[in-house]
Amino acid sequence: MAQDNSTLIFLAGLGVGVVGTLLFAPWSGEESRTLLKNNAGKARDYLKDKSAALADVAKDKVEVAGAAAKVAQDKAKDKSKDFAHAAGEAMQGGGKRLQEV
Repeated sequence: MAQDNSTLIFLAGLGVGVVGTLLFAPWSGEESRTLLKNNAGKARDYLKDKSAALADVAKDKVEVAGAAAKVAQDKAKDKSKDFAHAAGEAMQGGGKRLQEV
């Protein structure tokens, strides 16, 4: 959550900086364009880095969730085998009792 806020604050600050630069720029048009181009490049690099970090976090979360799902699947499979075995034994026991009668 804090990372989301810092990104939003960064983008808001970038926007304010761009507007302020355009309104109060002591530079010529060409110099202003160069400055804007450089700042846009910095913003692009920042967003690229943040998105790569977010992708890494998401990949890690998917791997953890996949491992947890595999564990749950294995437990469910073991429980179903135990249940099937117990049901089979009960049926055999019932069959033996019927033969004894």
